Amino acid sequence: MIRKKDNTQSGEPRKGNKNELSPTHERVFRTTAIILERRIIDYFSYLFLSGYADELPGSVRLPFKDDVTQEEKKVLTESLVQLSEMTELFARSFDLDMPVKSLRDHFRAQAFKTWEDLENSYSSKIRGYGNLPPDTDKKLDECIAGLEKINNTIVQLFRDR
Repeated sequence: MIRKKDNTQSGEPRKGNKNELSPTHERVFRTTAIILERRIIDYFSYLFLSGYADELPGSVRLPFKDDVTQEEKKVLTESLVQLSEMTELFARSFDLDMPVKSLRDHFRAQAFKTWEDLENSYSSKIRGYGNLPPDTDKKLDECIAGLEKINNTIVQLFRDR
């Protein structure tokens, strides 16, 4: 997609916008383009994983069986490419200012979300679901601590400089 930045904050249409969209309409249109782009990436991620899941070391297999034929994958891939091209055309035709995102910021946010998910998985946090079998809480906490240690490497890697 075209990536441009505009700092217009007023309720007036942005100058040079051939469609004279209000900032509110432009945000809605931009959000549509971003959501479509994320869905396309999601599709491609699953297509990739379906072909290589057995080769990924340590992967917790997604609970999907690969019941999509090669022909269906081919048509899906072609459709996704078309969808991607049309999404770019959509953004261009409305002269949308697409935000430029920092990959570092994205990775940092993902690492902190993972940390939060792990923190909420300790035995002390899930007691409201009932008592765990004996020694399970210790085993769970050890596993979560190990996962958290690895995730902390990622957190440190992408901390603010």
